[in-house]
Amino acid sequence: EKDLQAIRDYYLNNGYAKAQITKTDVQLNDEKTKVNVTIDVNEGLQYDLRSARIIGNLGGMSAELEPLLSALHLNDTFRRSDIADVENAIKAKLGERGYGNATVNSVPDFDDANKTLAITFVVDPGRRLTVRQLRFEGNTVSADSTLRQEMRQQEGTWYN
Repeated sequence: EKDLQAIRDYYLNNGYAKAQITKTDVQLNDEKTKVNVTIDVNEGLQYDLRSARIIGNLGGMSAELEPLLSALHLNDTFRRSDIADVENAIKAKLGERGYGNATVNSVPDFDDANKTLAITFVVDPGRRLTVRQLRFEGNTVSADSTLRQEMRQQEGTWYN
């Protein structure tokens, strides 16, 4: 399964956004000393990334999130790993503002005639979270107040 995922990743990171492994077959020879592995791949077209945008209930954070799109290589070969990096960066930025359960889905829009695709990042920040209580267990050496001073996260503040 790891090998199949490595093959999928190779295609997805080299522009083949619709690549699919259509069939796998494993055969032993009659003496059972050799294995023949066959993997059928339908790679489809190789796409360039045409454009990217972020939509959703962004709560006034559009200006902070838009620069994250600069990590993408527009008008260059589509790479799924770049898309995943931007998804994670959006989640991290929202997490800094208290949106610890944000979801980000990337939705491709294919233009087969021009072999390009556009990506729309659909963002749902979810509810903003606050830290209700910090509790230290098993601590017998330091006072809780000393430990709290060392924490970046404080009670009553937005989750980060």
